[in-house]
Amino acid sequence: MSDTVPVRRCATLVPMLAALAAAVLSEACAPGPPAGLDMARGAMPERPPARSVGSERVLATIVAPWQIGTVTVSPDVRRVAYVAPTRAVVVDGREGRRYDNFMTLRGGVAVFSPDGRNILTASGDQRARVLDVETGERRVPFMRHNGVVVHATFNRSGTLLATASWDKTARVWDAATGLPVSPPFLHQNELQHVAFSPDSRRVASASSVGTARIWNIAPDMRPL
Repeated sequence: MSDTVPVRRCATLVPMLAALAAAVLSEACAPGPPAGLDMARGAMPERPPARSVGSERVLATIVAPWQIGTVTVSPDVRRVAYVAPTRAVVVDGREGRRYDNFMTLRGGVAVFSPDGRNILTASGDQRARVLDVETGERRVPFMRHNGVVVHATFNRSGTLLATASWDKTARVWDAATGLPVSPPFLHQNELQHVAFSPDSRRVASASSVGTARIWNIAPDMRPL
C-alpha cells in the first residue's frame, strides 16, 4: 500500500489556503476543515488579547544592610521572610515590624508553615528549626543532619516537613514533635532540594550532580 497522501481533493482549497503554512495545508487534505479554520475567510480566527497579570507599581521595598538570599511570603500575605548571611528575617507589612531572631547560620532557607504561625529554617550548622514567627522560640527539638542543611519544606497540611542536606540524605520529620518519621533517603552526592507530592505520600529529592529521586513515605508514620 502506498503511503502517498492523495492531493486531488486539495486542489479546490489551494486559493483559500495559500497564506497558510505547509503543515496546515497538509491538515486540510484530511476529511473536514482543520480545527479552528474559518472557512468563510480562509484564515485562522483572531485570538483575544492576552490579559495583563502584573503592574509596574512597586507595592513594597525591603532594604537590608546585607545580602538577601531566598525570600518567601506568608500564606496570609501579611509577612515576608528572607534569609541573610547569618539569620532569617521576617518583616510584617501591616505593622511595619521586623523580627530578626531566627538563626540560620551560613545561609539556608526560611519558609512559613501553611498556617503562617511558624517558620522553618535550614541551616549551615547542620540543623533545621521550627520557630514561632513572632517570638523566634523553638517549637520542637533540633532536626539534625551530619552536614549542612541546604533546604527544608512543609507538606501541604503542615503536619510533616522534609529536609535535604550535604550529608547526601533527605529526611521526613513530624512537624509537631521534630522526630524523624522516615529513614534517611540516600543519594551518592550532596543534596540541594526536597519537595513533597501534593498528597504527601511521596518525597522528591535532588542532588548536586543532576540526580533526582522519588521516595515513598511509609504509611506507618510513628517515630522511628
